[in-house]
Amino acid sequence: MSINASDSFGTALAISADGNYLAVSALGESGNAFDPASNVNVRSGAVYIFARDALTGEWTETSYLKASNANAGDAFGQSISFDAGANILAV
Repeated sequence: MSINASDSFGTALAISADGNYLAVSALGESGNAFDPASNVNVRSGAVYIFARDALTGEWTETSYLKASNANAGDAFGQSISFDAGANILAV
């Protein structure tokens, strides 16, 4: 995970009903879909998915999500929500 001070990490949060998955948006994130550290799409936004290990309770980043057509200023992730089974994340 590559977070900068201007990424606004934590703008929106969603946790699955079972408490094992957490989605965290970063509206100011500026990376592209293949390289989060690239900073080429200024404030396009991103969502990070974390999973909790049932044995240790530790959280691990599992996914980095961007809009397929990310452009500067999109603020992807302004609102996020899991479905009841944490199978679908609406962004």
